[in-house]
Amino acid sequence: NQAENQCDSAGSNRHNYEVDKNDLFNGTSKTTNSTPFSDSTLNAFQERPRFVLALSFLFRGFATRNINYMSNILESGCNQYDDDYNTNDLKNDKNLENKCERCSNTLLSQYIAIKSRETVRFVYENMGNIASVSASNPINVNPLAYIILTNAASVGTDTSVLLGGRIPSYDSKNNAVRNGPTPGYRKKGDGTDIQLDIDRIFAKKVTIYGGTCFSREMLLQEYFRIVFKALGEHSKSLVFTTDGYHTCLVTARYLFDVLPTYCENTESLDYLLSDWINTVHERCINNEILNENEIEIIVTKTKKQRRS
Repeated sequence: NQAENQCDSAGSNRHNYEVDKNDLFNGTSKTTNSTPFSDSTLNAFQERPRFVLALSFLFRGFATRNINYMSNILESGCNQYDDDYNTNDLKNDKNLENKCERCSNTLLSQYIAIKSRETVRFVYENMGNIASVSASNPINVNPLAYIILTNAASVGTDTSVLLGGRIPSYDSKNNAVRNGPTPGYRKKGDGTDIQLDIDRIFAKKVTIYGGTCFSREMLLQEYFRIVFKALGEHSKSLVFTTDGYHTCLVTARYLFDVLPTYCENTESLDYLLSDWINTVHERCINNEILNENEIEIIVTKTKKQRRS
């Protein structure tokens, strides 16, 4: 119960009663007789997403390996302190197994929420600068793209460590990349306005939160969905210069090209990137399109530099 309540209301599988956080600090929790969390543990929940992920896997192990496994762990750690400690009442307790599974899922949702929230904060801090880019600066992929991908690599590595198997290398020269097209690219008179309307319809159908499971692919997809949705939503409150619009184009194209390095299925993410560029186009004062060949040159140069 204490573990779940450190999740700050994240996730949909919440239990029916709450542990007062003040009681946790004071050691007077009314819903459990267990020792309250120490200050260091409370800080770990708030500041260390990897700790939350590891704890999620711990409760998952309790739930999937059955309560007998859990009770053996409890016995090995408690008998030396309490001769009267007995876990026989816990044997085959399906209710406790279900609680462990629920807690595991809630903690997993909280992990991805923390990781995406870190990146979304950078989105909100940097989009204003992107929107106001002036002609005095050359058009390049904005560093925000690297922050998004660096945090995604952290999610992939963290998950791989706990799931086992090969840890992916996200900076390899052999990374799977695409070469366009630029998401949301709009050229008057060629029918792309209709295509962008279609992309927007599909983008609205993308489920942003939910579907979190113990899969590197699914965790990364949820991370990207949250971040890309934030790009589009925050852009609605800004006004973009022409150069700001062009910066978004090359940044979206770079993200589009390298996404297959992180996720096998990128369809929903592609729709969200297109929707972001569509929004920026509408919020641009003078939305002159940047030639696709120019975008290709900038992004190709950036990919080569990042690989080296």
